[in-house]
Amino acid sequence: MASIKNLKKEIKTLASELMLECETYKSFHPDINPEKFDKINVQINEKLNSVIYDINHYKKVNSKQNKDYFRKIVNKVKEELIPVLDKLTKIEE
Repeated sequence: MASIKNLKKEIKTLASELMLECETYKSFHPDINPEKFDKINVQINEKLNSVIYDINHYKKVNSKQNKDYFRKIVNKVKEELIPVLDKLTKIEE
């Protein structure tokens, strides 16, 4: 990880890509209730804000603990933001 700034930038880019994917899916499936897509977008935004908050509010201790902290944040992104794509595929059910 090069810097906190780059980490935040990558996470925001990922979230915007997920939102764009949701909007694209919405445009190709006009028969599905648009409120379902809006709920997914709200979830993406809430999780993004949560992760960015965690990044901004960490206490610098030492190099080892800081690395562990940011690894946990990257894992949080993998566990919370990425699975949103699965919700899009299940939205038709």
